[in-house]
Amino acid sequence: MAMVKKPRLLLLDEPTASLDNASKIKVRTLIEKLKNDGTTMLGIFHDLEFMEGLCDKEFNMQKGEMNE
Repeated sequence: MAMVKKPRLLLLDEPTASLDNASKIKVRTLIEKLKNDGTTMLGIFHDLEFMEGLCDKEFNMQKGEMNE
């Protein structure tokens, strides 16, 4: 994952795809730190367990429909 120092906005597209569990934990820790530092993030995730507790607002897409 590459990024600038202290981004105001971070776009995430499946940041944990193909990662082992240890690497997923590192990514989650980084996302939590960025969130606590005030970074706004927009992400696409298929791993709902990974997302749990990370989001202030969550949308789900099923059959082309967005649900809050």
